Amino acid sequence: MTRLIRRASDDGEEANVRVRQIWIRFYKSFNFDYELKATPGAKPVPWQQTVDGWMPHVRIPIEPDITAVVGANESGKTHLLDAIKILLTGEGLFQRDFCRSSSLFSVEHGSRLFPEIGATFELSDAEATAIDGLAIPRLKNGDLLASS
Repeated sequence: MTRLIRRASDDGEEANVRVRQIWIRFYKSFNFDYELKATPGAKPVPWQQTVDGWMPHVRIPIEPDITAVVGANESGKTHLLDAIKILLTGEGLFQRDFCRSSSLFSVEHGSRLFPEIGATFELSDAEATAIDGLAIPRLKNGDLLASS
């Protein structure tokens, strides 16, 4: 479910869309990628800037042969699966799920932000052509980066 999405295309045929990578920032236990930020030579990208500076997304690669998510208690397994569900359905993203350990967390009405969940999708040639026809930019390798 997490790595291959089956959907009906306009011509009635089913198409497979592969999720290559999940991008999460400020969702429940996922704050931001502290390790990447601390890596010497890491290059900030403009779309990951916040009022508190560069806070890169946590990126989780989804391998083609993945069959399970394994980790210690309280390590974020369920939060990861919930994020994937939000990404695939477009439902269930709430301000109340913003990471409480983030410097951007606020309890003030009107100041709350939404968590960020996205993915990198591998596209077929037909899907790439359709995306290009809509003038939606793609990554250099041809993949699509999208968010909820």
